[in-house]
Amino acid sequence: MLGVLLEGLLISCCLLILLFFVSKKQDITRKLHSLPADEKFFMEAFFRILISTDNGSYVLFGDKPASLMVYKEWQSYDLHPVSHFPSDTDFSPERKGFEIWQKYQHLFPSKTYTFLKIGSCFSDHLTAVFFIHNERLLKVLSKNFIDFHRIFPQFKSSECLLNAMLNDSSILHQICNKYDLLLGIILGFGKDNAALFERKMEIDAFLFPQKFYSREPYLKQPFLRPVPRLGFATLEEELDAIEIKSEGVIEGVDIPGIDWALHLPLGFLVDKEKTDLVQLRTRLKQDLIKATSAYRNGNFLQVTLNEL
Repeated sequence: MLGVLLEGLLISCCLLILLFFVSKKQDITRKLHSLPADEKFFMEAFFRILISTDNGSYVLFGDKPASLMVYKEWQSYDLHPVSHFPSDTDFSPERKGFEIWQKYQHLFPSKTYTFLKIGSCFSDHLTAVFFIHNERLLKVLSKNFIDFHRIFPQFKSSECLLNAMLNDSSILHQICNKYDLLLGIILGFGKDNAALFERKMEIDAFLFPQKFYSREPYLKQPFLRPVPRLGFATLEEELDAIEIKSEGVIEGVDIPGIDWALHLPLGFLVDKEKTDLVQLRTRLKQDLIKATSAYRNGNFLQVTLNEL
């Protein structure tokens, strides 16, 4: 008798869950139909770039804590512009789409994900948008709290740091512009791989200072000049050795179940001595297969909002 009751209860719970998701999907469809077609077009453009080009699919369908989109603001770099109006090449669909998403975001609330805009990120003319899975970011902050606490000692716990990070853009602004190790950790590349990236950026900033508009020139701070690490005669030699490790984690080849039109191949610095590359590739492939399957079953914007 008890077994029958438990089975009935389980069936009822499954039906309630199914009804919830069906109701959510219908609610999203109704709200999308109420939006102007041109605004819906740009909102979808924003999400397509975020998910397909800027690795948001690994956050939405995988286990990464965050992804990062960067776009140019409408800004002329011509010292003597003919017109004060932005040209066609200055137009940013990401910027336009994100502005529309901010306008309608309240219609599609999410307790799981957060979108954060960081102005003047990396340079005065760039804006970043972080796509964050709140719970996963908390786990990453907790695991690496010593590294974050060293820079932000005012926060006594990872929970306090996360809450401040989600409500104060200045924290991520500092991280983007000064702390490559912390940025790599937040983006889910792992501390060892993030350390490689930090070292590469340190050498790049010294050898090619013209590439880093917002960074203090090393010529003004000679005591900060990097020196080659053990085993390397020059910085150029060390940089070459690091860049060899930047091969794509997943190659853009035919893989059953993955639509590469939806996802650019992922590539980042990998410390092969400390990373199981086969296991990493297998996990990321599974994420993309899951994402491809989801988008095959519906409208891109509808599916994305349903997953939030």
